[in-house]
Amino acid sequence: AIASGQIPEDMQDQVVDRMEIPVLKGRLEKKDLMLLDLIANSDWSRPIYLNNTSLSGTNLDLRNYVIQEGSVFRIVPIRRPEMLQQLREENLSTDRSYEIVKERFSFKNLDNPGVYYTEDYRRIVLNHRTWMNSLAQFLVDEGDMERAEEVIRFNLEKIPDESLYYDYATAQQVGIMFQLGM
Repeated sequence: AIASGQIPEDMQDQVVDRMEIPVLKGRLEKKDLMLLDLIANSDWSRPIYLNNTSLSGTNLDLRNYVIQEGSVFRIVPIRRPEMLQQLREENLSTDRSYEIVKERFSFKNLDNPGVYYTEDYRRIVLNHRTWMNSLAQFLVDEGDMERAEEVIRFNLEKIPDESLYYDYATAQQVGIMFQLGM
C-alpha cells in the first residue's frame, strides 16, 4: 500500500498488516461480501472510494480504515490511534481535501438564487457544506487558521444562504467562524 502511493506520508506510521473490520447488525449481505472481496484482492493497486451513503449503507464498520478526501471516503489499511477515535468519528486528509475543494470540485449554480433545487438535491448540498465544515474544523485543530478561514469563506461564496437556505451545517459553520474570530 505504501509502495503504490495509497497512504499519505503523514499516515504511513499507522499502516497495519491486518484490517479487523467489525460486522454491524450481526450479518453480512452480498454488497458487504463484494466490498470485502474488493479490499482483500485489490492489492492496493488503485484507491477504493465510497461516498457517505455507500459507507453508511454497509454492514461493515470501516470508520477506522477510511480517510475523507473531499466528499468521499477512501479505504486504506491504516488504523487511527485510539486518541483520534475518541475525538471525532471521521479521519480527514486536510491537504488532499483542501486541493479537492479549491481546485477540483465543481459548484455549478449553487450560488444562483434563481435555480430551484428539489429536497433530494438540497440534501446532497447539505453533504457538501458538511464536508467543507469538517475540513475547516480539521484545519482549525491543526492550527492552520488561514486556510480554515479561506475554506469557510469559499463555502459561503459557493453555497450562499440566498440560494440554499439554512440547515444544520450552517449552525456548524457558525461555530467554526467563532473559533476563527470571524
